[in-house]
Amino acid sequence: MLVDLGRRAALTNAQRSAAENESDRATQVLVASAAGQSCPPSDDDCLAAPVPPTADTVRRALVDEGFHESVARTARVDDPTPAGSVLAALSVGPVCVLLVYDRNGQHGYIAGRLPGGGCLAP
Repeated sequence: MLVDLGRRAALTNAQRSAAENESDRATQVLVASAAGQSCPPSDDDCLAAPVPPTADTVRRALVDEGFHESVARTARVDDPTPAGSVLAALSVGPVCVLLVYDRNGQHGYIAGRLPGGGCLAP
């Protein structure tokens, strides 16, 4: 995970700021399309963790909302997230928006591209 982050291009504050709107939009798309929950939405006292969506569900939701240059897959050991989590990567100009789904919920970050120009290793 740290090896991947060390290989990425550095970003300027302007590049990072420009990607934040797309990151927020993608996050909203994916929250709305989450595969399911361990508790009914009406149960405010539920302590069970949400069920993460599948990579296919994430990919379809992103493409349906116009994120055609996106990838979603189960994370591998060489990805910038814990292996086994669901990882989505969006290309936004020179920036990559990386969204992660695991048993702790959804989180993400903005990073530079890899040396070959992609957001994820092939």
